[in-house]
Amino acid sequence: MLEYIRRATICLISLVLIMISFSTVVSAQSSRAIAANKGRIGLLTASTTGTYVKIGGDLARILDGESGLRIVPYLSTGSVQNLFDLMSFRNADIALVNSDSLTSFKVRNPDDPRVKKLSYIAKVYASELHLIASRNSDIRAVSDLEGRTVTIGQHGSGAWLTAQLVMGTLGVNANVIEMPDDEALQALKDGKVDANFILTGKPSGMFQRISSDEGLMLIGIPFNEALSGTYREAQFTTDDYPGLVEDKFVPTISVDVILASYGNYPPGSAKFKLLSDFVSELNLHIIELQSPPNHPKWQQFSFSNPIPGWDRSAAAISVFTALTQQEEIAQPSVKDIMMLGFE
Repeated sequence: MLEYIRRATICLISLVLIMISFSTVVSAQSSRAIAANKGRIGLLTASTTGTYVKIGGDLARILDGESGLRIVPYLSTGSVQNLFDLMSFRNADIALVNSDSLTSFKVRNPDDPRVKKLSYIAKVYASELHLIASRNSDIRAVSDLEGRTVTIGQHGSGAWLTAQLVMGTLGVNANVIEMPDDEALQALKDGKVDANFILTGKPSGMFQRISSDEGLMLIGIPFNEALSGTYREAQFTTDDYPGLVEDKFVPTISVDVILASYGNYPPGSAKFKLLSDFVSELNLHIIELQSPPNHPKWQQFSFSNPIPGWDRSAAAISVFTALTQQEEIAQPSVKDIMMLGFE
C-alpha cells in the first residue's frame, strides 16, 4: 500500500512539473507573440507588381526596427478593394487608395455611415493612366476604342474604376475585360485584345522594358472640365518610355494616391497612438524615403496637400499640431530677444 502511495505521489509531482514547464513555455510563446505584434501596422497595397507594392516595401524597410513599428504589407487587387478591405479587414490599419475610389463610393453610397470614418494621412504620389495599343492598329485616340475589346485591370483595381469613369465621361462604349496587367499586356502583344488601360505611377518598370521593336504605343487621354474635379493633367515623355512615346510627349490624366485610415479612434486609445506613432515616424524618415534606392514617386509625397472630398486623420492632425507648437516654442519672439538685452 505504501509503495502504491509512493508511486502515485511521484506521478503526481511529475505531472505538476510537466504542467509548470508547459505553462512556462506557453507563457514565453505568448510573450513573444505580444512582442512581435507590438507596433504592427497592416498596410494594404496591390498585386505583386506596380507602384503600390514598391511603396509598401519601402515603408516596411525604412520604418521597421528602431522606430518600434512593424509595417506588414498585404497584397490585394488594388485601390477599390483596398477601400472596402480597410473598412472590414481586421488586420488593415492603413491602405494605399486612389482618391477617385472614395469619390465613387460617396456618390454611390451617400448615406453610408462608413464614409464619415474614412480619412487620409497624406498624399503619397500621383498615379498616371496608361492607355496602350498596337502601332499597327487604327487606334489613335480614346474615341477609337468604341466597340473595341479593352482590358481594364482586375476587378477592384484602380484601373478598373478609373478606366470606366474616364470612358463614361468621354462617351466611349468599349467591350471591357477584367484582367491582371501582365496578362493584359501579353494579350495585347498576341493580338487578342485591342488596348490596355493600366493605372500605375510613372515610370513603370514594366513599360520601361518595352522596346520600340515590339510595336506598341501610348495613346493620349484628353483632359476636360468633366474630369477636373477628380483628376489632374499629366503626360508621358520619351524620357519616361522611349519605346512607347514616338513624339515628345503624350497627354494623360493622373489621380492622387493617398494613405488612408478608417475609424474614429479617441485620443488616448491604443489605435490612435499607433496611427500617431506611424505619422511621426513617417515625418522623421521622409527625406530617407525620398532618396535612392526608394521609388522615385516618393518625391511627390506631401503632408500639406489637401485631398478634395477627404477629411484629415485626427491622429495626423494631433501630430502636426504638436510639431507646430514645438516650432513656435523653439523660435524666440522679438520681445524675447529684447528681454535678453545687448552687450
